[in-house]
Amino acid sequence: MGVIDNRFTTEFQVPSWDCGPSGRMFPVAMLRYFQEGAVLHSDAVDGVFDRVFDHGLFWAMTGMKMTMGVLPMRGEKVSVTTWHAGGNRLLFYRAYKASGEDGRVLASGVSTWVLVNGDTRRMVRASALPVALPESELGAEHEGLVPERLGEMGELEGGISWLAGFRDLDTNGHVNNVRYAEWVLETLPEEMLLNRQLTSLELEFKSELRLGDEARSVGSPSDTPHVYDHAVLKDDGTLACRARSGWNAA
Repeated sequence: MGVIDNRFTTEFQVPSWDCGPSGRMFPVAMLRYFQEGAVLHSDAVDGVFDRVFDHGLFWAMTGMKMTMGVLPMRGEKVSVTTWHAGGNRLLFYRAYKASGEDGRVLASGVSTWVLVNGDTRRMVRASALPVALPESELGAEHEGLVPERLGEMGELEGGISWLAGFRDLDTNGHVNNVRYAEWVLETLPEEMLLNRQLTSLELEFKSELRLGDEARSVGSPSDTPHVYDHAVLKDDGTLACRARSGWNAA
């Protein structure tokens, strides 16, 4: 555990509140482990990733793409490795890999991030990064997981209504990215959630939601078998999040 070659590894034990009726871990819980692993990584390198706050900047996730295998049961241990993997002129990449007690890969993913000016709420170029970040190569197994634009979704009627509460917020004061994932997956049929395995999840974050904002999540089957398209909309119809989930065959 700790930092090796600029990659940070930590371990979690799956608690009961991260598990569903079968005793197996909820897929969305893996996003929380990824998120916490990234925070602990910053702590382990003297808070270097958090120093952007001292310069009036903050990190905002713009996308996540991940694949999943069979997830662990309550009480089992999960090892999460995460690292900063460079980026381009606007985006920064963070990679993740979760393994089980037997060494089997449970999930892999890549998230994309931008730096945002805290006063103007506008993105700034990567060249404005005020600190040097420890970096490791993305790696061949993660290259295909860099998030891409998901495009428009045809049917946006109906869905489930939500009200952003205090418990939904992150340290930047807007709805946490994990909450979007929970909201979009709730639009799926009960049979899918109880009897099928989530194999992939893509999230594209378009605009922020804040305390008291009303939102609506919608979902529908895509033209690809075993794949669903999703969206989270603000009360005025503005797209807050676009998502896509893949499931194993029945």
